Amino acid sequence: MSSSAGERPAAVVLVEDGGSDRSRRRAATQEHETALHAGLSAGVTLTLAILGSSVLPLPFAFSRLGVVPGLLIMLAVALGNALAGTLLLRAAGALDKHSFESIAEAVGGRSWRVFTEVCLNLLLFGNVCGDFCLLADTGTIAVQELLPGGAPRWLTAGDGRVVMSVLCMLIVFPLSCLRRMRELEKVASTGLLFVVFVSAMIVYYSVADGLPAIRSGELPIWRPAVAANVPEAIGVLSFAFYLTPMLLPLLREMPAGKVGVDVTCTALQVVTVGIAYVCYAVIGVFAAARYGLRTEGDILVNRWLPGRWDGMLSAAMTLYLSISVAPMAMTLRSQLENLLLGEDAPRPRSRQIMLAGAVVLTSLARMLRVYL
Repeated sequence: MSSSAGERPAAVVLVEDGGSDRSRRRAATQEHETALHAGLSAGVTLTLAILGSSVLPLPFAFSRLGVVPGLLIMLAVALGNALAGTLLLRAAGALDKHSFESIAEAVGGRSWRVFTEVCLNLLLFGNVCGDFCLLADTGTIAVQELLPGGAPRWLTAGDGRVVMSVLCMLIVFPLSCLRRMRELEKVASTGLLFVVFVSAMIVYYSVADGLPAIRSGELPIWRPAVAANVPEAIGVLSFAFYLTPMLLPLLREMPAGKVGVDVTCTALQVVTVGIAYVCYAVIGVFAAARYGLRTEGDILVNRWLPGRWDGMLSAAMTLYLSISVAPMAMTLRSQLENLLLGEDAPRPRSRQIMLAGAVVLTSLARMLRVYL
């Protein structure tokens, strides 16, 4: 698909992956989609991926860094990630490659491809395992707050392995079986509304309390609050905009050629420097302004709502985190498809489901072994 300089086609077309001529194959599909819808769909999917577990420790980072230092460091991280992701997408478009390993092979040969495949699959496996661990922690908090009289021992045994297993099999696995990552857009939209609700709730209660940590000076405006915790806090912010591994699998689902690259780059920049930065800033600053140095590494540990309403908030957050695992699990599935089936090979639904099951079950088995 091509267009004259300065013009944007009114509609672009998509097809399923598979075959050798990627651009011609996608141009021949029967499904038409506007570039605007493709960008919105990609944006909301990236929003789900970036705003997942990162919302929980952000207030802790701000409580140690202070308001302005935290905002400036976070802005630098956001801009750096947006720039790195844009360069990656532009390089992929220029080379007509849609995977990390194919780009590595184009640059450094077969050995670079193998090294990239091994490192990336190990990285993604570790990410999914870490996300499952978080589901166990948040799920246990939710159960304990919803059942203050005493939750059944089997439900909270092993630091939440039962809760983790249920969430993985009933939520993460079905979502990971979707054909394309952008099919998550409906649940992603719901997740974004939940994050907006949490942000509004935190602002309301912090302002209602008079921003006590700022008023007392416990949360400084211009300088770090606890110098010894600055490296840890910077580490938290550095991971908050982590999207790179899923950019190229997402690009495969976008319109062919320069249009698809442009739309994906725009979605990445809006999500990273716009949506994610604003949400993080609001949640981080206002939560830290309420609890100051008592801000926990997981903001759910701090109490926000009275009685069992706080447990319902934790339960809703656990469900949100469960759906936010899906983009990373689908990214790992995509990498396994590239490795086992080939980047341009057809991807039957049965094999996609099998590989999704392999991703979820192996990650779950690893974490169950940790908790035993």
